[in-house]
Amino acid sequence: MMEPVSTNRHAEEQFLEILGNQAKGDPKRLDRARTHGFVVVVRGTTSLKSLQDLCYDESRQTWNRGKCMTARYRLRGKHCLGTLIMAFLRDVGTFLEARDRSSGTLDPEFFSSLPGDIRPPFTDSLWEPMLRLLYDELKSFPESEQGEVDVLYALSKICGAPLRPLEESEASLKAQMAQKSAALPEASSLSVEEPPFPPRAHRLVLMGEIAEGEVEPEEWEQARRSLFPLLPERIGLVLAGLPEELEVDTGDPHYLEITLEEPEPTPEVKQQFTVGGLFSDQPTREDSLGFGRYAVGMARFLLHPDTHPPLTIGIQGPWGKGKSSFMEMLEMALIKYTRVNRDERRVTLEDLQVKRADLRFRIGVAPPEERPALRTQLERVEQQIQELWQKMRADSLREVICVRFNAWQFQDARQTWAGLAHVIGEALEEALPYWRRKLIGLYYAWKKRRRELSLTLGMPFLAALIIALITVGINPALLEKLARWSAANESELPDSLALLKLVLPSGAGFLGVGYLLSRLFNIFHPISQQMLRYPRRAEYREQMGFQHQVMEDLRFLYHTFPQKPHRPRVVVFIDDLDRCSEDKVMEILQAINLILARSEFFVFLGMDTKMIHRAIYLHYSKNGEVPLEEGFQENYLRKIVQLSFHLPPIPEEKRFGLVRRLFSPR
Repeated sequence: MMEPVSTNRHAEEQFLEILGNQAKGDPKRLDRARTHGFVVVVRGTTSLKSLQDLCYDESRQTWNRGKCMTARYRLRGKHCLGTLIMAFLRDVGTFLEARDRSSGTLDPEFFSSLPGDIRPPFTDSLWEPMLRLLYDELKSFPESEQGEVDVLYALSKICGAPLRPLEESEASLKAQMAQKSAALPEASSLSVEEPPFPPRAHRLVLMGEIAEGEVEPEEWEQARRSLFPLLPERIGLVLAGLPEELEVDTGDPHYLEITLEEPEPTPEVKQQFTVGGLFSDQPTREDSLGFGRYAVGMARFLLHPDTHPPLTIGIQGPWGKGKSSFMEMLEMALIKYTRVNRDERRVTLEDLQVKRADLRFRIGVAPPEERPALRTQLERVEQQIQELWQKMRADSLREVICVRFNAWQFQDARQTWAGLAHVIGEALEEALPYWRRKLIGLYYAWKKRRRELSLTLGMPFLAALIIALITVGINPALLEKLARWSAANESELPDSLALLKLVLPSGAGFLGVGYLLSRLFNIFHPISQQMLRYPRRAEYREQMGFQHQVMEDLRFLYHTFPQKPHRPRVVVFIDDLDRCSEDKVMEILQAINLILARSEFFVFLGMDTKMIHRAIYLHYSKNGEVPLEEGFQENYLRKIVQLSFHLPPIPEEKRFGLVRRLFSPR
């Protein structure tokens, strides 16, 4: 490895030489000419401001004068190389969105809010050929092919660079790239004669100042084999703060290692960029994936007077596709499009949500002194949204009752059956008016458990009556006998016996009434609680009467709602089925088929079809020992799920926006 240059002046001249690819115009130095992009490693400092300034020094920059575009970032954490590229792409997307929202006019303060130091600003005509190209190319990839490889392909395609073959050790990466053959032309067909961007003599340089971060040797070696050779000729990376043990092949004209002296401290505000916090696996109610319009369409379909239950709809998609989030949005749409909410309230809510989004954007681009006032406005709008939404949800119960059941939370097969019935029953009870909810237990016992009610109340009442008669008829005679005995012995009746004479009849009566009330209290238990006790009974463990009883109980609960003007629609969302074991999957399917399919409910089943087919196969083939007919799994599932909705591909702009949200400025 050659000794790095030690003087700033000499080092800067070498940087300008590799930047301009000056050897390409010198017949004597064609062996030092670059055929693809360049990488500069800077030692001695983590500040690249001087090199960024040098790109615009007209007295020294003669090859690419006025034609350089640079973006400088402060990086921290691991995987800094990928973060550098994605940080730049995030700023591109942020600018394009802001420009679209503001009809092309942006406050100059906007650019100071970007994490990167972008020169010249994105509004300069130098950037225009590249901005839309890069944005469109990135969002055109299939959503299943996300990742850094997409970035490399996009950069290569829009810049016209050939895709160079990778090392054999990068077989896995090659396999990913091979899968894109339908989306991109073959490497040999890509032309480098006149790349669309950057134009001739223009340069795009991404600069990464690695502070409080690291680049692992494996990451560096992979980048040397896979990333750096893919950089187009007019694009370069400049990195400062790399570990000393990472070697640079300075014999290769595409690499340069220089040493710069640490600059004098300046009041410059350094921008930092880091990978954002991990997103939770919990479903979201924000339409970050572009599923909102499908949720609205499905909700209006369910609320239409001509749509009648029972109906089971499968929400199909692989694990992590967004099934839970879609069902959250569907529940919100059902509430918003009920008759009581769909006009004035829905419009008001959507106006408030637009106002909230606008305030969030303004806070991000506003000067620091204006942000407290904007945050106060945002808090006020958030409170208005919350209050309005609570009222909309409460009033919507007259028209639609949404039930969420998470199958994964129940641990064994019997509990799953009872749990499903309990969750649905509890939701129905909570939607009833207060006094009807309190009295429904007694009404249920009279209508459905009259024999049990007779035993519960009749026998204790008869026993209490007998005790009272005995107390009234026998005890007074006993006390009178005690009184005569006391008189014969010339002594008065003790006070305790006198008290006993008064208390014994009434005490027996109170005891009987108390026991009667305790038995009556058991009848007032919610029906949903009784459903949880069904599997514990021996008769339900030994026979299949449980399904019939649950179906009858749910039907009874539903018919306690007033029929006029109409009963509410009940929508059951069964989620996280693809997280369950095969046995639990089959039990849920059987519950839907035997219980819910005969009810008056709508059922949404979130599922990964491949996993459901596997559970059906293992159950009916007895772990593969019994052969099944071809298509058995599909036919079985088709009998349970009447309508399937396959989650669509994520819209391009939503996918790109989601990737940008993974990174946040510091």
